[in-house]
Amino acid sequence: MKETGKPAVWPVRHRTGQFIWIEGEAKPHHFFLFARGRVHVPQEPVAARLHITASDRYVLYVNGHYVGRGPARSDPTRKSFDTYAVGALLHVGANVIAVRAYHYGPDSRDIGWTPSQGSAYAYGERAGLWVELEVDSADGSRQVSGTSGDWRVRPARGWDRAAHEISYLIGTSEIYDAAADPVDWMEPGFDDAAWDPAWVVPQRELVWVLLEERETPMLVEREVWPQGIVAQGEVIDLGAAHQTDIARVLDAEVHRPLEHASIQNIGVALQPGSEAAEFRGCFAGYLEGRRVPFAIFDFGRQLDGYPRIQLTAPQGALIDITHGQHLQGGRVHNGMAYGDRYITREGTQTWELSDYRQFRYLHVAVRSAYAPVQIHGVSVNEYAYPDRKPRATFECSDPTLTRLWDACVNTTYIGLKDDLEHEFYRERVVFRLGDASAILHHVLSTWGDIELADRFLRQATLSTRGDGLIRAAYPPGSSQTHMWMPFPLQWSTKVRDHYLFTGKAWVLEELYRTVPRVMDWFEPHRDARGLLRDLPYWNWQDWAPVDLRGANTITNALYVKSLEDAAWLADRVGTAKDAETWRRIAGEVRQAIRHVLWDDTKGVYADSHHNGSLTGVVSELANAYAVLYGVATADQIPRIGSYLAAEHPDTVRSTPAFMGFVVDGMMIAGAAAPAMKLMRDRYGPMLDWEDVPTIWEGWGPFTGSQAIDSDTTISLQDQPRVAGQRSLVHTSGCCVGYALSKRVLGVMPTGPGFATCEIRPCPGDLEWARGAYPTPHGDVQVEWRADKGSIELSLDLPHGVAATVVLDRPTSNRQIIERDGETVRLDVSRLPPDVEVTPDQVRIGPLTGSQVIALR
Repeated sequence: MKETGKPAVWPVRHRTGQFIWIEGEAKPHHFFLFARGRVHVPQEPVAARLHITASDRYVLYVNGHYVGRGPARSDPTRKSFDTYAVGALLHVGANVIAVRAYHYGPDSRDIGWTPSQGSAYAYGERAGLWVELEVDSADGSRQVSGTSGDWRVRPARGWDRAAHEISYLIGTSEIYDAAADPVDWMEPGFDDAAWDPAWVVPQRELVWVLLEERETPMLVEREVWPQGIVAQGEVIDLGAAHQTDIARVLDAEVHRPLEHASIQNIGVALQPGSEAAEFRGCFAGYLEGRRVPFAIFDFGRQLDGYPRIQLTAPQGALIDITHGQHLQGGRVHNGMAYGDRYITREGTQTWELSDYRQFRYLHVAVRSAYAPVQIHGVSVNEYAYPDRKPRATFECSDPTLTRLWDACVNTTYIGLKDDLEHEFYRERVVFRLGDASAILHHVLSTWGDIELADRFLRQATLSTRGDGLIRAAYPPGSSQTHMWMPFPLQWSTKVRDHYLFTGKAWVLEELYRTVPRVMDWFEPHRDARGLLRDLPYWNWQDWAPVDLRGANTITNALYVKSLEDAAWLADRVGTAKDAETWRRIAGEVRQAIRHVLWDDTKGVYADSHHNGSLTGVVSELANAYAVLYGVATADQIPRIGSYLAAEHPDTVRSTPAFMGFVVDGMMIAGAAAPAMKLMRDRYGPMLDWEDVPTIWEGWGPFTGSQAIDSDTTISLQDQPRVAGQRSLVHTSGCCVGYALSKRVLGVMPTGPGFATCEIRPCPGDLEWARGAYPTPHGDVQVEWRADKGSIELSLDLPHGVAATVVLDRPTSNRQIIERDGETVRLDVSRLPPDVEVTPDQVRIGPLTGSQVIALR
């Protein structure tokens, strides 16, 4: 029996199914393959399980019924497969399994793309498809069959493989000729006799070593309809056959009011029904050109899914679409070169993109030279995590902060896929470490202990290069990509945090193996003072002009934290010698930071010591890290809090991606009320932008700044980024939601698996807050009210969780605790054994069950 929660793994060579494809190019670019297999079932099945995976994507049908799509992205050496219960779809006799497989593949036209690099979804291995079917009968027998040379395959001909590449991380746009492929290829009665026998990938050419069952839930698909139409009009038609860059065509066309072309009854396209909107183009004269109608549909919120259009058309009409997160000048801005085309066959049909997109606005242009096109519906097949509503709740007396927490939830939800996606419009990358791993904290503190969090970190262990370093993102698979030095410095911290939240020993055992090698890699890069200095590769932390040259506070504060957390982990796994070594180094680095980088005149830590002196740059982030990660002394912490609260104009401000750390540090430094003001001031415009707000990558929707990581980039620190490249849905910024739960609500685990926790609210200028915080044992319920220097706290702890309540005591007149109907004076010499008093705090606990505590 496998360990509870741990995915089962099998060697590929021990399975019945074989990896199949067509013979020839191993890594074909933008390649679709139809595959069919027949399975004879001799008697009525009691149960049946179908296992499937592909490099890189599949869409599965059984006896003509759509079943699902996948798989989860994974390393080829530990290839993830999906399992479906298909007994209800089988019958006695011949059954047909049909699969549309897709391989992203390298684009040889792109010099920067190498075959090993992959994409944000694919590692970059060769193409392949694997299916295995297990059928249980009433007599107790089990029939196992799978992909083999008996399957039939046919390359799809409808997709134009010369279509424009969006980016190496996203993949290729789609141009599909619906008349080029059979419509009923997945049906049991389809004649595939003319198809080729499948080619079985030889054992020596297999890149897949182990098959691992999917540990994360299958994503749900649900049809979402637009909330309205924000624009309709016409353009002078620039579309033509054989175009491959559809985004450029749509960008070049000038939008005009409807004058020659026409759109009739467009409202019916917003909902399912039998009626249809009519899109009709026309020739407006030799000087006016052919006019093409277009409409822009608003789905009312940011979502992730497959655009879908249901239509009736003549053969050869062109349906062009693009999409975006926002509008500029009333039109979808094409900063990422998104543009897809559907070439119709005659009759009624449905077009759905084969790859999912993230957007709110969908632009549809209809090019039909001889007859109108009837649009029955425009929708999105939303592709999403099954649990939309998180377990956690949060609200407080300030509606802006409540809405900010909700925006973090909205943003994080879009990122819950087969893994924890970091950004969706521009990249779809899973960043394992660094700013984007804030999604790990937010997922655990809102949705609770879910398998996605395990997978997020387990996959990271496969990204090691052989020298100990872990890459920031995985995939892609090139050993030189995504080597960002501050990110592996956070590896031990993420492992520790995950173990504190979940308590899963098997995950800790698997993750810890990489910790010593990561820590060992950094130690030789210390200078004579003991500080990390001039690290290789990319030193990046935030899209803001923080100074990461030379020996800098950000990198070295992360190093201290990483060493301390590695030592904590070493204690748990029984490697005391490592723990002793890492604590010693942490102490040396901490003292060196204090000696070299503290600016006593300003009362803050400078960003960088470079070329023999401090560079003069001071950032919010560096000082937040100094407070959070045990660098700042007890005397320095309040000075840092006061400095950050003053918002000095020459201080480098963090972007939303790292603002959660700044807020967190300010609250610890006694500046809770100023931290709340910063959140209102900076996030307010963002929250007012949309009815269903999300967290942006930058404070503005269009531009950003460059970090200072060299003497060259310091001159570029104020250079704007390209408009449209900044995402409006970015999970790294969700760290501020975690800070609200951790600091305002006040809940944090202190023992593995939330066996113990600390509840320490930071009221700031709020009157009340309440919410639920998920743990593996159940939800911790917290509510507090603050009034004129007093605070009353109600909590309900699930069985298995013991809490220590910490209440700040900033004034001497907080002298009384009321608990369970009893009053305890704090100025007496003998206190109850579970009460500890300092001049600044009162600690009560450990506590269990339901409690009401007041400090007055």
